[in-house]
Amino acid sequence: MVMAWRNGVEKDVSEVLQIDRVYKDVEKGEYAKTKDLEKAFGTTNQEAICLEILRTGELQLSEKERSAQQEALMKEICTIIAEKCIHSQSRRPVTVGVIERALAELHFNASTSKQAKKQALEAIKLLEGKYPIERAPMRLRMTFPPSEREEVEEKLRRLGVTVEAADVRNEVLVLLCEIHPEKFRDCDSLVREHQGGGASIEILQLTVQNQEEEELKLSSSLSAVKVDEPKAAQAGGGGGGGAAAAAAAAAAA
Repeated sequence: MVMAWRNGVEKDVSEVLQIDRVYKDVEKGEYAKTKDLEKAFGTTNQEAICLEILRTGELQLSEKERSAQQEALMKEICTIIAEKCIHSQSRRPVTVGVIERALAELHFNASTSKQAKKQALEAIKLLEGKYPIERAPMRLRMTFPPSEREEVEEKLRRLGVTVEAADVRNEVLVLLCEIHPEKFRDCDSLVREHQGGGASIEILQLTVQNQEEEELKLSSSLSAVKVDEPKAAQAGGGGGGGAAAAAAAAAAA
């Protein structure tokens, strides 16, 4: 109930607290002394102290509660990985179930003291070292003045960015590129360098995936599974970063 209250799911604090008094020793039924409360919390207001303890205190969870918390965290981590990754050979999405089994084989343990997203990125690196899994690329549309084409394409090559198509339309150079998510900030910086000439960047797909139905295996030890339908997010963009930069920064992080 405390976690539900902290997360805003439970609004009624009376559903969380059995009594709004602070104990020195719960087993002995001994209440904390007023002078001790003043020294520890800077106030003797029992209700305010109880709320402070609920907000920041260390939880003493039962084994069942800890197990449920760990399971939920692991599920969240695996879901994040499935959203961000593809099978490196078929470029199809990989199911949450496959990710769970692969991490179990790697003896990956989630930590409740660390954010799920950070742990997901750490787990991806572990998975990439053993299984045909990789971060799904992003697809961008970038525009530049045609006169800067040679310079821009050379910079993109140095960044390791794949230019899928290039065309000049209405005196504007349009480049369609596929990039690793970690390269987005570099591409955004490149566009900013050329903003004086009207350069812009737009996210066409946050995750580029093969949409053909097929069955995959991550390794001989994992059974074949039906891969998920792709959930490629769309995001419109504007010149020099804007909403596109914000969306992609979150995806690439």
